Amino acid sequence: MVVDDLSERYVGGGTAIEVLNGWPRNPLNTLTINHITAFPDPTGHMMIAGNSEKHPHMYGFVFTNNLIVTGEYPIWNTGGHRSCARRDVPITTMQRCFANSTFANNALIASPPQFPPASWPAKNMFAQTIDDVGFTNYNDSNGGDYTLLSSSPYKNKGTDGKDLGADIVGLNAALANVE
Repeated sequence: MVVDDLSERYVGGGTAIEVLNGWPRNPLNTLTINHITAFPDPTGHMMIAGNSEKHPHMYGFVFTNNLIVTGEYPIWNTGGHRSCARRDVPITTMQRCFANSTFANNALIASPPQFPPASWPAKNMFAQTIDDVGFTNYNDSNGGDYTLLSSSPYKNKGTDGKDLGADIVGLNAALANVE
């Protein structure tokens, strides 16, 4: 999956992913986000998350092999001072919101200085800028060619040996001649 051209100018905040539980029983569980390429609004959030501290923890969250811009406020609270995500620090949110989760082997792009690698779950990679990723044609995140160049540090770095992010070649083949 590729998610591009997200902007706060459109309806919404330009966030790529929202993980929210409002159920006092049977919380959100077994959610996998794997091999996506996403470009949220750079002044917004990569992901917003939340769950009342009164509710059971969400569990079974897997976030792997993704190539994603973090935004200015990477993993943020959906709202409420009693939410598991109220501290807005990526590693803290993952620990407080999920009974168990895997958040690893992702390329996190342009994480702001107040969220250095130590504020994220371990075993992720960090690109300081979009140019450090090595896209064929970024095109300002609007319909670009997000195939990784052979020189990209994220080429063949997936846990499955594939490129991080979406399977652009497979996606283009599936969408050929589709209007």
